[in-house]
Amino acid sequence: MTLLAHIKNKLQESGIDQVVEKLGYKPSKADKVKGALQTLMDAEEIDTFLEQSYFDFKYDTRGLLKAICRVLKVPKVDLAVTLEAYDDKKRRLAAMKAPYIFVYTDFKRQNQPVFALAAMEYKRRISLDKRTYLDKTKEEIDTYIRYAVNLHYKWRKGELPLWGKIKAYVYYDTEGNRTVYSTFGDVIEEDEIRETRASVIMAHKTLIGI
Repeated sequence: MTLLAHIKNKLQESGIDQVVEKLGYKPSKADKVKGALQTLMDAEEIDTFLEQSYFDFKYDTRGLLKAICRVLKVPKVDLAVTLEAYDDKKRRLAAMKAPYIFVYTDFKRQNQPVFALAAMEYKRRISLDKRTYLDKTKEEIDTYIRYAVNLHYKWRKGELPLWGKIKAYVYYDTEGNRTVYSTFGDVIEEDEIRETRASVIMAHKTLIGI
């Protein structure tokens, strides 16, 4: 049984009001901690609770979880193992580069305003969730990227507003490695494709288009 499942069972047995009282909260000041306990009951994984920014005059998020476990008599070792695993996951995520996919259209600027290009720049990048990479194999990640490429191409009907027809997708993984995919989701050898970026720099009231 996971720590979260253990806590949920104990909370159901004791009732939130009783746990709040044992935590030392007066009824008039218990709404916030009751909400936190309900979040814990509704969570599908302990990370959901630990990632919330809880704070009151008694506890922060982690301190509250420890107090809940103490009141519910949850074994300390279960809590310690769970927190260690959570901290390890956070360290791994922090060490990763942000993965993303650049949508390549071979765009060549003509008379388009720099501001318009900069405002639409975000449409050329597909952000990917780092957490996907924590428990997936290389093959599963490749399938995930192929699916994302196919889905995006169909959704955009092969074209990006302002940027033009989609020619390929350039994927950057959590280590910064680059892989090019065709619009069909196949890996292709294409060294000529380069990622570009449109931006506006404010410097001494001079606008510079890049």
